[in-house]
Amino acid sequence: MKLKILQLRIASRLVQHQRMTVPAPQAIILSLPEEGTIYTFGRSVQVAENAPLELDLAFDLQLRIHLWQTILVLLLLACFAVTLTLVTTRQDATQ
Repeated sequence: MKLKILQLRIASRLVQHQRMTVPAPQAIILSLPEEGTIYTFGRSVQVAENAPLELDLAFDLQLRIHLWQTILVLLLLACFAVTLTLVTTRQDATQ
C-alpha cells in the first residue's frame, strides 16, 4: 500500500514537471493589409513535434466585372460622346 502511494506521488511529480517544461501552444496571428484595411485572424493550433506546418489558403476576388457590364459602360460612353459631338456641332452651325 505504501509502495503504491509512493509510486502515485512520483508519477504525479513527473507529470507536474512535464507540464511545467512544455510550453503552451501559441496562437497564430496573421495580418493581411488591403488598401488600408487590416484583417487579423487568430487561432490556437497544436501540432505534432517536428512536423512541418502546412497552410492551405484559397483566395478569391470579391468584385468581378462581367462582360455585359463592360459592354454597357462602353455603350454609355459612346452615347455620351455622340451626344456631346452633336451638341457642339449644332452650336457651331447656328453661329
